[in-house]
Amino acid sequence: MSIASKKAEGPVTGKVNCDKLNVRANPSSRAAVVNIIDEGMVVDIDPSTLNNKFYRIRATRFNTRPRMDEDIEGYCMSKFITVDMPPVEKTPKKKENKE
Repeated sequence: MSIASKKAEGPVTGKVNCDKLNVRANPSSRAAVVNIIDEGMVVDIDPSTLNNKFYRIRATRFNTRPRMDEDIEGYCMSKFITVDMPPVEKTPKKKENKE
């Protein structure tokens, strides 16, 4: 099922599915690389960008030294992030009254 067919309500997360993923300043493959994130890293995705070629993401890289955690923000190509969509509630169909 494509992401376009689901409506995101609330936070959306995803996981990087390639070895190294460029985080860019703007949603373009020509934009400056502002950071690089690793495979398996969990990112928060701006739901308004779910149907785009680039997702706007936020993540935190946790370091072993206190107060050295790194906040990461920018744009990543959507094909390199596997999206975990929140469950979509199903609404029951109304029965038609045939007379």
